[in-house]
Amino acid sequence: GHVDLPASSMNASLDLTVAEIEGLPPELMQLLGQGSRLQARLGLSPQLLQLHEASVQSRTTARASGRFDLEKNTFQASLSAALPQIRVDALNVTPGATLDAKAEGKPDSFELDLAATAKSIRFGELSVTGVNVKILLPDLPSHAAATIRAQALAGQEPVSLELRAEPVGKIV
Repeated sequence: GHVDLPASSMNASLDLTVAEIEGLPPELMQLLGQGSRLQARLGLSPQLLQLHEASVQSRTTARASGRFDLEKNTFQASLSAALPQIRVDALNVTPGATLDAKAEGKPDSFELDLAATAKSIRFGELSVTGVNVKILLPDLPSHAAATIRAQALAGQEPVSLELRAEPVGKIV
């Protein structure tokens, strides 16, 4: 027979288990712990590179998917993660915080949408609960402007933040 490489496609699966991790910064070790497992299903064709699904099981659990259209030079990607307790210096985030990220566009012009939640965050004497943060970066990488919206409770009082950050000058 004859293999038509331009019309060929490939699917692959990956299952990687790490029993012990050493030498990483302490902050990263808080997220991973001693053992981790990575599973992924991938696909490749002449038109499309696709991460059907990837998952990480460790102290942090995460799921990701994405696709890159090789003909149109466009991509879509998403990530959802649930985090363990995080302690760095005076910062303490309770277990169960979540992070969701979505990116879409072309490598030279894409949108990144981030959302995070936490039951409680303590920084020194300051404590907030019911934290909900959304960050939108609409024109990356050339224009790293961001809109940040956050809501939480400080004691029984609702607090909120709305901030637009924009770089001064051109980003290389």
